[in-house]
Amino acid sequence: GTSGSGKTTLRGLCAGRDQPTSGTVELCGVDLSPLDEDERAEVRNQHVGFVFQTFRLLPTLTALENVMVPAELRGDTDPRARAAELLDQVGLGDRLDHYPSQLSGGERQRVAMARAFINRPRVLVADEPTGNLDAETAERIEDLLFDLNETAGDTLGVVLLLYPYSAGAQKDKYD
Repeated sequence: GTSGSGKTTLRGLCAGRDQPTSGTVELCGVDLSPLDEDERAEVRNQHVGFVFQTFRLLPTLTALENVMVPAELRGDTDPRARAAELLDQVGLGDRLDHYPSQLSGGERQRVAMARAFINRPRVLVADEPTGNLDAETAERIEDLLFDLNETAGDTLGVVLLLYPYSAGAQKDKYD
């Protein structure tokens, strides 16, 4: 959709970050309407992974630590092995101890994707995840996103991609 058409609002509603002015939103069978922000955050952490255009990595944490954050917030006692496995899957197994400032834009986005998959989400919200990348890197990131979904098997029930097709992407890939 065009700028201002409601893509970000739709994403916010689907992920339980925003509340509708009327009607209800269910996320993985949970009615979000009666829940307060903390309860909605708990549902999100249990069921949703996020990949943002701006990466949203914590600059003082390494790639490995950034990937571990959602699992730690969920209460996992040692998500290190899974985080390292995910970073290896996205081709960053040798960059675990690098900080975001030491990574390229494409590498930062791959860290963000690994982070999105750490809790084995049932829903992935990808909000313009290739918007800050050149066309070639964007296409590799798009392919990697779908590869992670395939590898994870039962991880995603829905993939909500809210960004225009990159110049090199094949439209039928998303149909």
